[in-house]
Amino acid sequence: MLFGSRREAWHDALARMTPARFEGLLAEHFRAEGWSVERAGAPLAARMHDGGIDLALRRDDGRFVIAHCKRWNAYQVPPADVERLAEAMRSERATGAIFVTCGEFSHAAMRVARRHRDLALVDGTVARSWLLPPASTAVARTNPARAAADRRRAPSRRRRAMRWIVVALVAVLVATAALVPFVPALAERAAAVLRWARIADPMRQIDHERARETAMKLAGVRSAFWLDGDDFVVMVAGRGRRTMATIDAVCRALEPLGDTLGVVVNVQDVTATRVEETKTLSRNCRLPEGERATFQRKRTIGAE
Repeated sequence: MLFGSRREAWHDALARMTPARFEGLLAEHFRAEGWSVERAGAPLAARMHDGGIDLALRRDDGRFVIAHCKRWNAYQVPPADVERLAEAMRSERATGAIFVTCGEFSHAAMRVARRHRDLALVDGTVARSWLLPPASTAVARTNPARAAADRRRAPSRRRRAMRWIVVALVAVLVATAALVPFVPALAERAAAVLRWARIADPMRQIDHERARETAMKLAGVRSAFWLDGDDFVVMVAGRGRRTMATIDAVCRALEPLGDTLGVVVNVQDVTATRVEETKTLSRNCRLPEGERATFQRKRTIGAE
């Protein structure tokens, strides 16, 4: 079988971890979420050697979910592996299945998962939010093809020139307003230009650590971390929390910290067991859904 090369490579503790340790950390995570966890080994491994069962998760309400853990970082998980887990779910009469990898799923594997409503995919981004401190979740892109694609998406010379012209004009207006406080109209004009250009106020940038601490105080939030300068990921517990109302609550909490036009809030449910529940909800704090501020790059987060 041919395996697709990774789109993004991780260089962190999870990427260097042994498969047994990776599986053990996931078992601890699910226990903390209230599941009774059985490590495969004895009867499960003997009975389902080809099914890919590593963990058996049970709840008092009768839910029985099987999990497969693959600590791959060099290749994408192929569709055949996902199909085998689906077959194991049926043969074991499980109510659901979770496939967790510290790397990536191929697009074909994602399509297979979408055909099985009770099978969820958890990729490296989500796994790291479960198992590692937020500061250690930075991704390093090393795939030449991906890098070339990023270069093709880079702005043209004209767009770069226009960007710096707008930034320079805004900087001049802001600096002048700061130096001449007795001319409030000038400060208002600078703010108006920023709003018109959809550019976050450079004098009111939000401190990332304070934003993370603030979000962690909100009800239902399990963890929060920054993927880059714009994308703020908030992990919540329960599908009832994965809503635009949660994004509104996060944005309101961040408003006293600075200009939220420079923040895109992404909400994921850490308890999701179905593919459709792993979808990430995203929105710029100050703009309608689907819109981003000037120069903010569209980023896909989590399983598709």
